[in-house]
Amino acid sequence: QDYIVQYRIALNGTWTDVPGAVIVTANNWTSGVVDSVALPDTCSNQPSLFLRWLMTTNTNTTGGAVTSAGIDKIDDIYITGKQLSTGLTEEQAAVVCRIYPNPAREKLFIESYVAISEIALINPQGTAGLIMPGRGGDSLEVNLSTLLPGIYFVKVQLQSGKSIIRKILLY
Repeated sequence: QDYIVQYRIALNGTWTDVPGAVIVTANNWTSGVVDSVALPDTCSNQPSLFLRWLMTTNTNTTGGAVTSAGIDKIDDIYITGKQLSTGLTEEQAAVVCRIYPNPAREKLFIESYVAISEIALINPQGTAGLIMPGRGGDSLEVNLSTLLPGIYFVKVQLQSGKSIIRKILLY
């Protein structure tokens, strides 16, 4: 009936308790709510972050022992966060740069009205799978054939010093 929330940065990170994130459930579908718990600052702007719920007692919601045939009544898990700061508002970024299609398969197109210094496709582990120099304000066609399917972050570095980061799905 009792759980804690832990986080881990990257695949090889250490699981660490999230301060204040204790979950106590009951024999209903409404108790055990954890709301507005902030992750530690070390979690900010990480390429990959993992969360887990870890049972801390062997007592079930009716006071008996937890058995292998028991069930957890955890549902409706929502995790929200703040987008990485790029120096541009969403509206400005949409006007300055267009990245499509999303999801993408073989090619990705990037259009910008501001000169582009460089683009990078970065996997969730933080490794750049592709880096390509920009060509000013014209559109770029990016060949994705060398990348494995999955989620990537497209970072468009503008010559103005600002950057735009978008998440895409490659299938």
